[in-house]
Amino acid sequence: MAAVQILVDTDVLIDYFNAGDHSQRLDSPGNRVYYSIVTQQELLAKRGLSAAERRAIRIALGRFRLVPLSAPLPTATRFCAASTRASRRRTRWSQRRRSSSGFHS
Repeated sequence: MAAVQILVDTDVLIDYFNAGDHSQRLDSPGNRVYYSIVTQQELLAKRGLSAAERRAIRIALGRFRLVPLSAPLPTATRFCAASTRASRRRTRWSQRRRSSSGFHS
């Protein structure tokens, strides 16, 4: 079976670090996980991170592959981040709609 190439964004990695979301895909030895330098900087720039947390982020990112901004993306790369963002937008929208309409579940 060929390796699956996955490009992740900051939101996916935050979910992964905090709650283990996406771990089945990201931890699978048959998959290659990529992230950009922008994602790395966003993760490390968070206010309030301790030195130990920054070190843990760097260690975790060391398991994945950094894609330079000038590098072309592999053509078979899957974008699992898009579905996560879309799901969050739907959740936020439905929460706002319920609160503005007076309906609560």
